[in-house]
Amino acid sequence: MHDEISKEANRLASGSTFTEISNKQVNKINVFIPIAANERKLIANFFKYYDFYIAANERKLSQLKSLKKLFMQRIFIQNWRFKGFTDPWEQRKLGDICKVQGGGTPSSQSSRYWDGDINWFTPTEVFNNGFLNRSKRRITSIGLKNSSAKLMPSGTVLMTSRAGVGDMAILSEPSATNQGFQSLIPNKGIFFVFFIFNA
Repeated sequence: MHDEISKEANRLASGSTFTEISNKQVNKINVFIPIAANERKLIANFFKYYDFYIAANERKLSQLKSLKKLFMQRIFIQNWRFKGFTDPWEQRKLGDICKVQGGGTPSSQSSRYWDGDINWFTPTEVFNNGFLNRSKRRITSIGLKNSSAKLMPSGTVLMTSRAGVGDMAILSEPSATNQGFQSLIPNKGIFFVFFIFNA
């Protein structure tokens, strides 16, 4: 039904920048439905259950995010410490604990550089959303070689430096980025990645 409504609205808006559909047009859209009422009810209840399940998990996710934010404030702002640790923290330059890596973009004029198997992220794909698995666009090894893009290892903390400065995500596999990043490759191992991501 959703697809048919969208198709009809786009057909009616052909050549126009404004899309809408009237109740008269909606009334004429053909849809397939089960003949048996009890089958319709079973299908509706099946998806109703999943809608409730999704809503419950969204509330749980929201609560977990709030709890994490509280702990971050206590650890990084209020100097809350784990039992047994009293030594003061030391101040270090970020460049001393990470390699800071920029990105680059292969020429769009060469089809040999695009549609490969190397992730190539842009800032619009990063929303402080944990791990990144797959980019919208991917580049080839030739594109990587012939641009300022660099292949960064899994565990790199991507940090946007344009179009929303400071948004972060963690690479789950080796990937490259465009020039809208100053990404952080920690030199202290995988557990240090999560410290940097949350600090």
